[in-house]
Amino acid sequence: MFKKSLMLFLVLLSQQAAATSYSFGFASDAGMKLPGAKLVHDGLVAEGLTELILGGDQLYNTKDSYEDVWGDWTEFNWFAVAHGNHYLTLEQEQKYFGMPSDYYAKNAGKNIRFLILNSESETNINEQAAWYENQLAQAKEQFLFVVLHHPPYTLSKYHTWEEREEFHKIIRPITMKYQSKITSIFTGHDHFAALYRLNDLTWVHSGAALQHKAVGVAKTDVEPGIMLKTEWLYDQTYHFTRLDVNDATGVAKVSFIRAKDLSRSCIVTLAPVYSMDETCESVAMR
Repeated sequence: MFKKSLMLFLVLLSQQAAATSYSFGFASDAGMKLPGAKLVHDGLVAEGLTELILGGDQLYNTKDSYEDVWGDWTEFNWFAVAHGNHYLTLEQEQKYFGMPSDYYAKNAGKNIRFLILNSESETNINEQAAWYENQLAQAKEQFLFVVLHHPPYTLSKYHTWEEREEFHKIIRPITMKYQSKITSIFTGHDHFAALYRLNDLTWVHSGAALQHKAVGVAKTDVEPGIMLKTEWLYDQTYHFTRLDVNDATGVAKVSFIRAKDLSRSCIVTLAPVYSMDETCESVAMR
């Protein structure tokens, strides 16, 4: 009887743990059928990640359709998708990926919330900003993630934040005002994998699905009162990221994964206390 009771307890315990543990794959700039995107696709499948977050640039060649590029990705649910600067039309992209709007919120369970912004927008920035600030001000979730395509500060010589100057000038102060509520932000656009800190805010950058460009350490003193620190940087191979969140234990982790062999380049604890794993061999630290 004791053994049966113990087994039942363990089964119930495992079911409860399973119900509070969530895993997501994150990839950006993968909108072309090239070897890197195929490696990322296969790596995500091998990792057993079915909930996928896309960080923009879902279609580079406007002669292709979304089905041409993404039709083989049948293993995944498009959990959250952000617009980038390469697409057919915003309306077509929203329809294909089932996006409710060009910016929106998405929950996983009761304690995990994602805010997806449209940094490509030139027409509804103030509307987005009002919505974004209200979302952050009212947020009660234990974990809060922000997803957008364009980095809020310049990370490399290939792109500058001024490409979306009006958007960032309005959105950045809101992000920094509520940084203590945000578990992490996720971006793409620049084609490499990296980890940054904006003051105390963690910034996960994962744009190395099609290319892995060589870049240097980002500028540190970006504006008065805000320091940008390059924590980890890898530019030698295709990467995607894995986000694991357990709202029962309060732990959230991000793993930067090499697509070619699924080895971990860097594992980062985002919550409850930020820390980098000893695996994080970084170009930035060499």
